[in-house]
Amino acid sequence: MKKNVKPFLSIIVLLTVCLLSNNKTYSATWRAFQGNQYRTGAVNEVALPPLTPVWSDWYGNGIVSSPVTYKNYVYFGTRNGYVFALNKYTGEELWNYSTPDWVDSTLCAYDGKIYVACRNGD
Repeated sequence: MKKNVKPFLSIIVLLTVCLLSNNKTYSATWRAFQGNQYRTGAVNEVALPPLTPVWSDWYGNGIVSSPVTYKNYVYFGTRNGYVFALNKYTGEELWNYSTPDWVDSTLCAYDGKIYVACRNGD
């Protein structure tokens, strides 16, 4: 009978520690694209531990699509018709590709390839 009590007591102790701990995890409820009716994509939360930017850069007319991370790189399209691949740790550009028009849609990474659609449908 003692063998059956140990797992039960372990679960009770673990639940008690979780409930009484001060390390609470918070997350916003996103009920719509970009989080709210105004599509701001912003929340009033504090990340724990605090986050600090590792790198940043400027890419012309702006980035409307969501970035995609795949195999240690960040991929995104821009309003001036380019697709970029950057090292996600350093921000160093690996390559860029010119498209016939704006890239507003989110790219797709699959099986070692990056798929993109631009505004004119190519």
